[in-house]
Amino acid sequence: MNNNDDLHYVDSTDANENILDTFRYIGGRRFHNVMDSKYFLPNDIGEVDRLEGQHYLYRHIWQGNFSAPVHQTLRKNGACVLDVGCGPGTWVVEMAYDFPSAIFVGLDISPIFPSDQKKPPNATFLQLNILDGLPFPDDTFDFIYQRFLASAIEESQWKYEVISELVRVTKPGGWIEIMEVGTVVTDNIQTPIFHQVNCALLNFLASRDINGLISSKLGNIMAEIHQLANIQCEVRETPVGQWGGRLGEMVFLWPANLLYHNSWVLVTRSLMSWHKKCVQKSIRVNFVLKLIGSMPKKYNKLRFPQNMKNTMLTM
Repeated sequence: MNNNDDLHYVDSTDANENILDTFRYIGGRRFHNVMDSKYFLPNDIGEVDRLEGQHYLYRHIWQGNFSAPVHQTLRKNGACVLDVGCGPGTWVVEMAYDFPSAIFVGLDISPIFPSDQKKPPNATFLQLNILDGLPFPDDTFDFIYQRFLASAIEESQWKYEVISELVRVTKPGGWIEIMEVGTVVTDNIQTPIFHQVNCALLNFLASRDINGLISSKLGNIMAEIHQLANIQCEVRETPVGQWGGRLGEMVFLWPANLLYHNSWVLVTRSLMSWHKKCVQKSIRVNFVLKLIGSMPKKYNKLRFPQNMKNTMLTM
């Protein structure tokens, strides 16, 4: 179900705030206005639609909303759960309805949360950036969930500013679950189009001190934190393209739509600087769209999977 009509944009209800102080507009898309944040994707209705579709896709792939062994914990009265980078709050809302005895908190840098009328009574949302620290005492949460923040966090920030902070607010015996997607293009499958797109994305992220392949390193980073007693990694592979049936089509559409609908933004932010023959932004955008348009046939011909890694850790 699409809940866009019920989205609650914090700034729009506060007469004392100027919308231009909360949001920026680039190429017709709306973005957060946190100047020191590396997160570069929009936070408008189109992006909310994409994030909701992404949620339903990965819930289907993983056959549920989480993998950590916390079912019994969540059925206890007063169990506390935190979703870091919750986006429009789809995961929080579903979980709050599934486990009405638990308390759920979602936080995100963008205030695109459900309205109070659509929010379960055991769910709440906060607008903040995890890199500024979490406003909770030590040992607060029984379960912490975080996914798809790899493109917003510098490699040097993962250990101390992210994982260590999650550990701090997790109760002894509690669980932390982090999901990230590996690179779509693997080293042993390189064609010109994939090489161009893959290198462009990785170089763009690297220019912002972000490692686009951080999912392969998270396990080792976590192992360096001595408070963690048990680290488990679970990997799922999914087909990409029509050769994988309806699932393969949906897995392809997620990154393709991200690139397609954000092409102007990505170009504006120098994603395509490697394509030096294209000087004007409009030409670069057309070049990006042409690449994306040719991708389905390539995916179907090569028939390779996409990797997703769930890393679960307990105190």
